[in-house]
Amino acid sequence: MLPAILNAGEAYGDSATGHGNRVNVEYVSANPTGPMHVGHCRGAVVGDALANLLAKVGHSVTKEYYINDAGAR
Repeated sequence: MLPAILNAGEAYGDSATGHGNRVNVEYVSANPTGPMHVGHCRGAVVGDALANLLAKVGHSVTKEYYINDAGAR
């Protein structure tokens, strides 16, 4: 498989499975007024990777990051 992967280069894994279906991926959404933890970083990495994989297989992806700054009342 390695020669096939190397020959395909950047195109390896490309697919039309998503056929341009629109997908909205919202990730992170950390509350800056509250405590931060390692889960916020993990969510950013997983969300971005998922959005990139969906785009690779043909989906039209919108990435959204919301800042929840309503505060802690």
